[in-house]
Amino acid sequence: MTLGQRIQELRKGLNLSQEELGEKMGVSRQAISKWEGDQTIPELDKLIALSKLFGLTVGQLLGVEQPVPVPSPNRSASRRISLLLSGMGAAILILAVLVGVLWYQVRSLTGADDVLYTYCSGRNLFQTAECRLSDIELGFPETQGSQDLTLDFTLRPAE
Repeated sequence: MTLGQRIQELRKGLNLSQEELGEKMGVSRQAISKWEGDQTIPELDKLIALSKLFGLTVGQLLGVEQPVPVPSPNRSASRRISLLLSGMGAAILILAVLVGVLWYQVRSLTGADDVLYTYCSGRNLFQTAECRLSDIELGFPETQGSQDLTLDFTLRPAE
């Protein structure tokens, strides 16, 4: 692999255009193109700046030392993290809404008209009323067959 090929691979690994790399190095886009095409070799100060930018030694950049690691953007990992955070945010929002609804229901049960609901075991909650046949109005409609008859009663709590 030539120096120009290494520079091009490392530049692409950092998602830089030739123009962006040229701005960072203080040279034109055409100079970067010539370096990558192996038409010219960067001056020593530019080689040092390139090695610092790519996080390598000058020897690694020139290919005389160990193989050049290619930095690559980890798009899939950052996308997974974004999706995970979005999912967690949605779950927290849904949980908050459910807790709010539950809280509203509990408050409506205990705070409605200041009525307290209690459990009474073995006690009559309603007064018993004696009713005579003369008190009942017999105005039931005639029913035939298996028709249902509905009666409405109102019960008031014992005082």
